[in-house]
Amino acid sequence: ANLLYHWEDVGWGADTARVGLRLSIYVFALLIAAIGGRIVPSFTANALKKRGDEADVRSIPVVEKLVMVSMVAAAAADIVEPGGMIAGGLAVVAAVLLMLRMRYWRTLKPLGEPILWILHLGHAWLAVAFACSAVAGLTGLFPQGAALHAFTSGAIGTTVIGMMTRVALGHTGRALKASPLTVVAYLLVTGAALLRVAAAAMFPLHAEIWILASGGLWSLAFSLYVVIYWPVLTGPRIEQSTP
Repeated sequence: ANLLYHWEDVGWGADTARVGLRLSIYVFALLIAAIGGRIVPSFTANALKKRGDEADVRSIPVVEKLVMVSMVAAAAADIVEPGGMIAGGLAVVAAVLLMLRMRYWRTLKPLGEPILWILHLGHAWLAVAFACSAVAGLTGLFPQGAALHAFTSGAIGTTVIGMMTRVALGHTGRALKASPLTVVAYLLVTGAALLRVAAAAMFPLHAEIWILASGGLWSLAFSLYVVIYWPVLTGPRIEQSTP
């Protein structure tokens, strides 16, 4: 994807940058879906079991396979014909399957544990992104940019900060519990994503204001991460057992 972008930049290809940019976004989306499909239900089951909740958290093999196939198909169609009817129809299938997948993950159960629900939210943004793509392709009510920002600011941004905080705590021997300021960072990233998608989908005439607000929230969220986790990542490991 990176090569395709630079291929056009140096004048060796036509329209390859667009393909490269979309391909890179879909590669990240597929990584979130694939890795999330392994860790999110596992983390959820362990957390619920720890508090005595024996909820049936599981992954259905056929659903898991269909999720990945539908995402690849929708991505390929969108790369070939951005915002087309075929891409929109396949995006509907991908969005529905992603939400069905989360039904078996008991997504509403861990709402009281921010370090866990942020990962569910990151995955949910994938479904939102494909839903936006479907609306753009089938009705034209949303611009295609709304879906792209749901993938990037939403799914990628949320998953990144969720995993960065969890891994920083777990790999330094600390309890997997988000501090109040970490929760604030989660909410800021979520607000940034909502504003960025809204700027493209509903307020294109005043997009600059919404984009600036979104960028401010995004920057503040990751600045908080630096402040909170710099001492965690540069200090000594705490030798204690973690869940």
